[in-house]
Amino acid sequence: MNQDLQLMIALANSGRYAEVEAWAAPRAEEGEADAQFLMGFLVYAGAPIDFATACDWLRRAAAQGHAEALYRLAQIDESEPRVHSRSPINDTMRATLRRAAELGSADAQHDLAILLATGHGGFSRDEVEARAWQERAARAGHLRAQVSFGRMCLQGKGGPVAVPEGLAWLEKAASTAIRSDPWAPLVVSQAAELLEHTYTAGAAPDPVRATAAHDRFVAAQRALERDEVADDRAFGHDAQGRSVTRPFAFADRDEARRTLAEHMTAQRERGRAALLADLDRDVVTRLRGASGTEYEVSMRVFWDDQPEGAISVAGSIEEVGWRTVTTLSEFFSVSPDGIIGD
Repeated sequence: MNQDLQLMIALANSGRYAEVEAWAAPRAEEGEADAQFLMGFLVYAGAPIDFATACDWLRRAAAQGHAEALYRLAQIDESEPRVHSRSPINDTMRATLRRAAELGSADAQHDLAILLATGHGGFSRDEVEARAWQERAARAGHLRAQVSFGRMCLQGKGGPVAVPEGLAWLEKAASTAIRSDPWAPLVVSQAAELLEHTYTAGAAPDPVRATAAHDRFVAAQRALERDEVADDRAFGHDAQGRSVTRPFAFADRDEARRTLAEHMTAQRERGRAALLADLDRDVVTRLRGASGTEYEVSMRVFWDDQPEGAISVAGSIEEVGWRTVTTLSEFFSVSPDGIIGD
């Protein structure tokens, strides 16, 4: 990704939509793929632009083989008249995500690897391919992929155990400057925690390095705590599906919990057969709390251990701010004979 595009994405994410549009619009009309991508990306950044128009710009860029435009299209279910980033729910979205990865989108490579490693999003579980994609994204500089690939090397997931290589990738991620990237505090925290464990009780005991990893973990955690306090605005959607900002971490956390609990109670009452109709799908329901605040509840049903056995049902309400994410979750299981458990 070139520097101009990185700068414009940063401006869009900071809410400076007019500057981005002024730069991109004339270039997009002339057929420049990066500019067309930016005109579509604005809707992801929360700009008040038409969803269908944004999708059209992304498709124009994708037609020119723009990897990041393909990645964004792979997240969109266009049966809904708004942006809603989600795991693939159909063959078109899966094919688009794979194409974006093949063309070099590190985000797509990382996401594809996660889906392959877990067998979610309609992909068959394949840890060998997942490891290959994580390595490719890690070598492209994707911070979260560096942690994921390092972990896979340490644990022997998708290939042989490779302790030196795994530690090298985790050290690289943990040494990232905490303010160099919005994801950096979380990535440094995760990498340092894995390093501390490995150097303390894992495959490569080293008290000095364990102490250094612990110090990096503490520093990253403090940065995350500061970000959560400062990150007081979140993206959401109003009743018409338009992007809006609202107070971060829920206007009323207790109301959000009650809304989620009521929804999950209703799911328990549906019974196993009805829940199985939603197997491996991301089901999103928009509900209003007593105050009128709107919440999006995401629910997923999946096999707990093996097909035809118990199923697990996970529900969550999530608020995403500039640098932090707050998620409320609730789970229950249903046995083959229909018994509900926690």
